[in-house]
Amino acid sequence: MAERTCASGLNSSVADRKLLEAISTLVEEVSELTADRPRLAAAVHVIAGHLFERTAPEVGLQDVGSQPAPKSTTTKSTATDEPNLPRLAVPGNSTVRRPQLSTHTCENPKPRYSDVTDDDLSVMVERCRLKAEGTLWALEREERLRDGADFHEEIRPADHEIIQRAKQIPNCFLWMNQPRDDIWKKAGDFDLIADCFDALAESLAALDMSLDAGTPEQFLEAVNLTAEAQSGLRTAVSRVENYPDSDQQMAYHWLRNRASQDRFYIARFMKISDPAEPNNAEQTIAKAMAIQNTLTKANSDGSSPQEHRDVA
Repeated sequence: MAERTCASGLNSSVADRKLLEAISTLVEEVSELTADRPRLAAAVHVIAGHLFERTAPEVGLQDVGSQPAPKSTTTKSTATDEPNLPRLAVPGNSTVRRPQLSTHTCENPKPRYSDVTDDDLSVMVERCRLKAEGTLWALEREERLRDGADFHEEIRPADHEIIQRAKQIPNCFLWMNQPRDDIWKKAGDFDLIADCFDALAESLAALDMSLDAGTPEQFLEAVNLTAEAQSGLRTAVSRVENYPDSDQQMAYHWLRNRASQDRFYIARFMKISDPAEPNNAEQTIAKAMAIQNTLTKANSDGSSPQEHRDVA
């Protein structure tokens, strides 16, 4: 009986996921065909968005841009939660290592934001970098159209190129490249969002590197940078969207899960009431790149994290 129930759940999940993929394809194709009919494109986008909201939480789709985060079936988790943890840092005499991941059974076949693991970090980096490009392209696209650029010769090929790149990355939905009428009015906000996506991408990259090659101090520095970056992105996105970006939500849940697992406390930027300043994105990028460069140099020198702790 349990096996039949599990199989039924999986079949339903597959069917719903196919529906979401079909909706995404429809939106992409309509966006290309109706560039000169923004009202029609916007109407299709609204309808697709509502369908996403009704279906995606059941499937656990992790990048639908304009939907709220799926609710966990176990514990209630919101961005306002503060971990009830002691102020305990990672021990200085132990190397930061990736934990062994448990094997998920058929009882919970639906991936959710709260299930994000270390293996998701590199994909999140790819998505955030492409979303930063997509945001800048949305601004450039609008400027070119206002300057009279030929849609079929100059605009459509670039639209197609970035959509195809997004299709190569799992669950990469470029919400900023869907038909919108506020790009020009909120150009400054979108430019800031691009910076915040870059900041989150580089912070996540530093975090991913620190898991395998960093000292506990470098790991915690990357953790704090990622906390600031995801919070800054949330603040920036809230100026143009009703719902937070999915990669920002995944980054938040990764941090929250890891802090609970390793028993350390992230002091800042993990609550809506303690938002990071989006305009600090460039500083965050610089700090994250510094961590990456240090870890890259350490790897090229062939020295271990323990050796670097001893030097420090």
